[in-house]
Amino acid sequence: MSGWRGSRSSLAGPGSPLSDRVSTSRTVRLGGVQPQAPGHRTIFCNDREANFLTKFEGNSVSTTKYDILTFLPKGLFEQFHRVANFYFLVISVISCTPVSPVSPVTNVVPLCLVLLVSLIKEAWEDWKRFQNDMAINNSSIDVLQDQKWEAVPWKKLQVGDIVRVKQDGFFPADLLFLASTNPDGVCYVETANLDGETNLKIRKALEKTWDFVTPEKVSDFKGEVQCEQPNNSLYTFTGNLIIQNQTLPLSPNLMLLRGCSLKNTEYIVGTAIFTGHETKVMMNAMKIPSKRSTLEKKLDKLILTLVSVLFCMCLLGAIGSGIFVNRKYYYLQFAESDAQFNPSNRFLVTALNMFTLITLYSPIIPISLYVSIEMIKFIQSTQFINNDLCMYHVETNTPASARTSNLNEELGQVEYIFSDKTGTLTRNMMEFFKCSIGGEAYGTGVSEIEMGTAQRNGIKFEVHKSSNTVRDKGFNFDDARLLRGAWRNEPNPETCQEFFRCLAICHTVLPEGDESPEKIQYQAASPDEAALVTAAKNFGFFFYRYVLLNSVFGAGGVPYSKEPQEDPFFLFACSPPLPATFLLDFQSGANNQDAMSQRRTPMMICVRESHVEKMGKVQDVSYEILNVLEFNSTRKRQSVVCRYPDGRLVLYCKGADTVIYERLADGQKDLKRTTREHLEHFGAAGLRTLCLAYRDLSSDMYDNWNERFIQAKSSLRDREKKLDEVAELIEKDLILIGCTAIEDKLQEGVPSCIETLSRAGIKIWVLTGDKMETAINIAYACKLINNDMKQFIISSETDAIREVEDRGDQVEIARIIKDAVKNELKKCYEDAQHYICSAARPKLALVIDGKCLMYALDPILRVTLLNLSLNCSAVVCCRVSPLQKAQVSFLGIARCICLISFSLIGSDKNR
Repeated sequence: MSGWRGSRSSLAGPGSPLSDRVSTSRTVRLGGVQPQAPGHRTIFCNDREANFLTKFEGNSVSTTKYDILTFLPKGLFEQFHRVANFYFLVISVISCTPVSPVSPVTNVVPLCLVLLVSLIKEAWEDWKRFQNDMAINNSSIDVLQDQKWEAVPWKKLQVGDIVRVKQDGFFPADLLFLASTNPDGVCYVETANLDGETNLKIRKALEKTWDFVTPEKVSDFKGEVQCEQPNNSLYTFTGNLIIQNQTLPLSPNLMLLRGCSLKNTEYIVGTAIFTGHETKVMMNAMKIPSKRSTLEKKLDKLILTLVSVLFCMCLLGAIGSGIFVNRKYYYLQFAESDAQFNPSNRFLVTALNMFTLITLYSPIIPISLYVSIEMIKFIQSTQFINNDLCMYHVETNTPASARTSNLNEELGQVEYIFSDKTGTLTRNMMEFFKCSIGGEAYGTGVSEIEMGTAQRNGIKFEVHKSSNTVRDKGFNFDDARLLRGAWRNEPNPETCQEFFRCLAICHTVLPEGDESPEKIQYQAASPDEAALVTAAKNFGFFFYRYVLLNSVFGAGGVPYSKEPQEDPFFLFACSPPLPATFLLDFQSGANNQDAMSQRRTPMMICVRESHVEKMGKVQDVSYEILNVLEFNSTRKRQSVVCRYPDGRLVLYCKGADTVIYERLADGQKDLKRTTREHLEHFGAAGLRTLCLAYRDLSSDMYDNWNERFIQAKSSLRDREKKLDEVAELIEKDLILIGCTAIEDKLQEGVPSCIETLSRAGIKIWVLTGDKMETAINIAYACKLINNDMKQFIISSETDAIREVEDRGDQVEIARIIKDAVKNELKKCYEDAQHYICSAARPKLALVIDGKCLMYALDPILRVTLLNLSLNCSAVVCCRVSPLQKAQVSFLGIARCICLISFSLIGSDKNR
């Protein structure tokens, strides 16, 4: 082996290919081994020899609880955690001593049978896990070997290998997306196995790697990836790809995580970054816990009670034998233990008789109790649950599968339900319904929530659709003032035009199919975005194509031989012609690929605009997309920097009203007030709202900002934080355009289901990012809240808080909101105690928004919030972030613990 390692070092000698590959890294190289920096790892793509030196984790995974060596000791350790088994183990040991009046067989054999049955059940369930692991590890995947695709098992995949994943296939490891058969280097991913979402996610490869589709092309790929160490964060990734002396930043959208599946794409090509137990899904997986049901824990308490009674009986009997022992009762003694009948040593007689009596009275605790329960649960899971036709899913031919029988008796004992809104209570099928542009509200439709609210108040009306109503998937808008170009006759046509262009440009939607309004299909990461782009199309701003500058530039940045103006594709894609500054860049700077990639994203967005100047006129306009500031749960907004054909630089931004209003320029008081009223009206109708704004940029300001943006995008440390900080520099002084309102209808049967759950005594907490008015009305429509309930509403949308927010002093804002939340929580809790003590005892409901919740979750106020929620039948948290959802869920767990504690100590008064 040492000689083999020596030959490996010789491969990495000076002038060798491996030496050249390793030397490109920025880490220090010692001999033939490249040490890994503590903050990141270096991966050589398509080079197993270089990666071998680092000893990366293999791709074989195991989710079993035991293995051959640990099964017996670990299994016995688990079994003796049960009080009864430990008790019978002690009895069996005592029965093997001379003080036992019975044969050891009477205790040892039943205990062995109990342990044998329990261990067989554990082994059977773990064997099923092992078979599942083997099926996954032996699944085949195409790996590039010797310029051709070879099918190898997943477990033999290594870090740095180039793989090909076909349509509907699962990703065998965490892959860096290189290329796909779809145009523009995109693919569609289903992440249901990770987060439960069935919406397809769009992933887009780096332009530099789009050509690596065929084995011949991808064999020439010799890139180096410097990225973060393995971690359990599913939605973050920081790294750089070094290829052809270029450093290209890598984002989470370039990662294809293990467990996800490929959809709507013939195949993709990627390189393995994290494998096996270092993949993000495996790092999020917990070890198989030892699950114990409530019934089993109660049995342990019952056994402890019986043991205590048995100990008292044996103690009394042993003390009595020590007091009344006498030689004349010689016929009662054991021949082997004369010490038990020695009146001169009564203490020894008491001690020995104690063990004898424990052995004699041991049958008071039935050893068959656990065996009976184990067999019942095993048969129930394998024969009843797995064969239950009511739990059979016909569409996917999927029966119920009980992976463990330890928690069967917990079924049906649910007391609390924590539910999201979108996709759970609603259908997650968004439709553009209403909007507000320049302070004017548009849209005459009546939402499902409005109809439910009217019916609740005893109002009946019929909804009439006008003849101008346009029906399109994702578009359910009805207002003749905007449709078919009528917006040109409105008092604010320029604002309407900006509104529609923002919808058509500020997004990450990809078009598919024929480039006609009737046949085109939009693929989006969320149905909201698809609905907004569909709305722009129906208003006459038809987004139909992305044009990539790589279509104009040749490989490596070398332009085609003919002039750009002579290229028919170039003329068609960029009509009207691009500005002179861009043509100069094309003619003089195209060979400098680094400069081009740093200046902008090589992408044009083509929009067919109708009814702009006069009715019936259609013109194709190409906007150059320079930067995309993506949406995330922290930013709650998305921005796009684009260049118009005339050279105008514009930042379009859309997001939640709270974050947009904080970044608006001064002097829009009336527009802000009117739009806020429209937002509240839309929210009361149960609609999802977004605010739209824009900002004109100067060339100097943009160039200075873009340099900082590129630096942040290439950073290996705290990239997301730095990008957010850079975005703050440009996402300010915005001009408000208006807002959109999207309807997401309720799932069928949701109101009756929630009503049934409420009657069963189950408490329901709904956590949503919607506005408070939207959340309350949806809670009414779902019958989570009704008019008979007493509602406690804690909101940051008060006149006092708005007045402080307008002044912009962040310290004062935080102080005022915290004091308001503290006072409201105290007042609501006192009122709740009063209602509980009253004769009527109405049901209580708590509604709180995200800003107030941020302060209510402070350790000082958290106890008050918990005490208040203890008395509520329903809790609605609105405008909450994913982090706050996790914190509220933790608060709910604390609530359950408190209830259990109260029930144990019998403190009904404190409840």
